[in-house]
Amino acid sequence: MSGLAKKHHIEIRIGAKDPKLFLVPKQKVKGIESLLAEYEIRGKKMIPADEVFADLDKKYSKAGNVLAGFRLRDSLTQAELARKAGTSQPVIAAIETGSRKVGKSLAFKLAKVFKVDFRIFVG
Repeated sequence: MSGLAKKHHIEIRIGAKDPKLFLVPKQKVKGIESLLAEYEIRGKKMIPADEVFADLDKKYSKAGNVLAGFRLRDSLTQAELARKAGTSQPVIAAIETGSRKVGKSLAFKLAKVFKVDFRIFVG
């Protein structure tokens, strides 16, 4: 889409696990806002996850916390996740406790299991 056309549209993402991206004409955005108005959560300040979990990230690691979060979200044991990712349970445990980093190869495998971008596990 050309730069000129993008100027007259607003990007809207909807969904948590598999978000969909919509490019909506600016004149339609007010209508969407009015439809969603009754569901707005007022008075709640959004706090970035990095700020909320800073202490955990220091104690363990960001990658380990993310991995544990995805694993728990999907109701997987460490052993089940290890089988799906082609590694061992002690490797998963070591990553979650921060005593081991996620290599690029394993990051790709974990990303495939959880259907996320591999970069969330590295860096």
